[in-house]
Amino acid sequence: MTLDEAMDDKRIVTREEAERECRKHTQDPSEMFAELGDHPEYKACDVLVWLGY
Repeated sequence: MTLDEAMDDKRIVTREEAERECRKHTQDPSEMFAELGDHPEYKACDVLVWLGY
């Protein structure tokens, strides 16, 4: 998935995918969950914004 595709407000990722993306960016997933909530799915754009994109 490209950055433009991921920033689409309708794109959804699983918790596992969000965790993997955090680790790829050397971030602690538990910090993301503390801010975005602990959910089975997330908007991809929310994860990317949290990562600083």
